[in-house]
Amino acid sequence: MGGKGREIVTKAWAFTTKGNSNPQKPHFAIAMAVQHLVALLFLACFSLSIIIGFASICTFIFLTLVKERLRALDRSHRRRVLLPLSPDLDERPLFILGFFHPYW
Repeated sequence: MGGKGREIVTKAWAFTTKGNSNPQKPHFAIAMAVQHLVALLFLACFSLSIIIGFASICTFIFLTLVKERLRALDRSHRRRVLLPLSPDLDERPLFILGFFHPYW
């Protein structure tokens, strides 16, 4: 490398190490440690957001399945029990209270 190139590299190295030509100085190690900690924090937050998103999707699917199962049980219960007992079943409000049926 020529004289001019060496001078540019030396100035750049001095700038990156804040005037110290020895990269083993404590401030260089601290800066690298801080960079690694910031990167780990970012990865942890990113991983946590993916986990929370997956858990919320699974919860939504589970609650949808439970709701559909309750609707199916309600329909079969209306056919077996309530239909023979009351002819005005169609005028009643929709069954939305889970196991606590308002007409029991």
